[in-house]
Amino acid sequence: DSLDFSMIHHQDNTCSSPVMQFTWTADYILGSVFVNGLQEIDFVLKSLEATALSEPTAQYFSESQFCGYGNWILGQPQDVSGRMCGDNQLGSRGYKAYNMILVDQDILAIDFNASHRDQAQRPQTRSSIVFRRN
Repeated sequence: DSLDFSMIHHQDNTCSSPVMQFTWTADYILGSVFVNGLQEIDFVLKSLEATALSEPTAQYFSESQFCGYGNWILGQPQDVSGRMCGDNQLGSRGYKAYNMILVDQDILAIDFNASHRDQAQRPQTRSSIVFRRN
């Protein structure tokens, strides 16, 4: 099975000014092991894109060569798979990650930053990051 996720970053706490969006697609397998109500999930990254959602963000990203690109255009996604973006080394296509997930009706709780390349280091606690089905 495949999942598509988008995470929009805002410049304020009211979420009224979106500045960038990360979108990733991954194949996944749900495990049969449950720990503290969480289910194992294994991902294989298929794609990872970033999009500037404001003109100042696009200009800043271009000037700072964010993710190695100097040509950010408002609303145009850039493939950032495997790139260094700021202080974060992003996964490349085929990157495998292990995590735990909680699905409750239309809510999915997972912290992608806590995903680990080593199955033995898989997170064991519920994430405070929650996605809602549109």
